[in-house]
Amino acid sequence: MLISFKRGVEMKHYGLFQRGDFVQVINEENYLYQEIGEICCIKTNGLFSLRLADGQEMVVSRLEIAPWLGHEKEKKLFKAQLLQMQTLAVEVSDRQWFDELGQILKELDSPS
Repeated sequence: MLISFKRGVEMKHYGLFQRGDFVQVINEENYLYQEIGEICCIKTNGLFSLRLADGQEMVVSRLEIAPWLGHEKEKKLFKAQLLQMQTLAVEVSDRQWFDELGQILKELDSPS
């Protein structure tokens, strides 16, 4: 664990995460899967206390969370992944898959 100082306030860091960061639970076996929470406490041995939207606090391992990108960044990442899959569809000559991916891309770009 690293300790740094920001404007005279001691902040504890554990790898990429620090208190106040918003993270998403990425462990599919955890019942909190895809929940977004704020790190409110860094515990020992790579455990974090998350404050969820409903105010509950839960303890999760650092292996179960990832930085939350936000809706716009997640949408851009998803679009980039779809474009990569379209390239793969062209490489394997799968016209149907290419068209299905194109339809998903159109739906993403259309105003809701």
